[in-house]
Amino acid sequence: MQYCRMYVESEEYNCTGHRGHTYEDLVLKNIYLHDRSTDTPDPKVRSYNFLDYVQFLQPQGADIDKFTRTGEIQIQGNKVLEKLGGSKFNRSVFNMVSSDIRTELQRYGTSLVGVSINGFGAPIGNYRRNENLAMDRALSLKKYLMKQKLTNRNDLTVGWLAEDWDSISSLVAGSGMNLRDAVVDIIKNVDVVNGREREIQGINQGMPYEYMVRFIFPKVYRIKYTLTFRHDGFDSHSAMQHLGSNPAMMTLGELYATAGFYKKGSREYNDIVDLTARLFPDNPEANINAAGVALTRNDTKLAYKYMSRWQTDPRAYCNMGLMYLAQGNRDKAEVYLQMAGAAGVPQASKALNELLGK
Repeated sequence: MQYCRMYVESEEYNCTGHRGHTYEDLVLKNIYLHDRSTDTPDPKVRSYNFLDYVQFLQPQGADIDKFTRTGEIQIQGNKVLEKLGGSKFNRSVFNMVSSDIRTELQRYGTSLVGVSINGFGAPIGNYRRNENLAMDRALSLKKYLMKQKLTNRNDLTVGWLAEDWDSISSLVAGSGMNLRDAVVDIIKNVDVVNGREREIQGINQGMPYEYMVRFIFPKVYRIKYTLTFRHDGFDSHSAMQHLGSNPAMMTLGELYATAGFYKKGSREYNDIVDLTARLFPDNPEANINAAGVALTRNDTKLAYKYMSRWQTDPRAYCNMGLMYLAQGNRDKAEVYLQMAGAAGVPQASKALNELLGK
């Protein structure tokens, strides 16, 4: 049965004189039978059974069954924005975004969930005018994309930031322009409505500002978009194929379902769990689990790197305690393991008893 397919056949009965139809739908493209006997022990895993204590979480939430693709459209300055305003500009954005959507939808079992588009501008001209232009441009683009049925009934959000000072500050700080520290200081401490741009123009006879107009602002004008997809009828065989060829195409849920084919502590399981944290750096479960893998490999520095953002999250308490235990910090280990035990993590209580010699 390893390479068979599964179909569901449904039949319509005659109704009010109309002829019935028979439909055949493909449910599973392949049924993949995994042999657990091929699991390879991870040579990096420490000799004693740390797996008895490490906590591996099951990712939660609707987003674990989705994956995203991002893109960016560079726009060469505000004059080009005005020149491409209206239908020409909207059509240009539509063509680029829809091209990426079509590319992804060609993959088996992929469907579009939503599109998010954000534009970014720079402070050339009056701030209020830039805000109004940004709002008008966003509304015009959204109406055009809806008319073109870019997402059909799926979610579509369009926004526009009139003056992207965060990007400007980063670009200035990393540039070779004179007096860049003074410019960054003004950006941080002078509000836009209180004359931030005027303050920068007053530095050194306006030379830093002229540099920004020529070399910094053109890099800020851009459109970033995020496309959200999901897989329908994504079976285990497809998961294995994607894992070997393009794991970035997989959702977090699919990666963990694939990891479940292997034994915890095996090289395959550990490699997949470690991969999820790199593909989904903002997911707490993925990072806490990757920290667990790092702990079994006796890599406490990597474990802390994965958990540092979530060290006050109760879901990380058990692995945080084990990390400090591995580092020899018994006091912190006891605190975290006690909190994890109080939160209902049974292996934390076992590790705490061993720590205390009970």
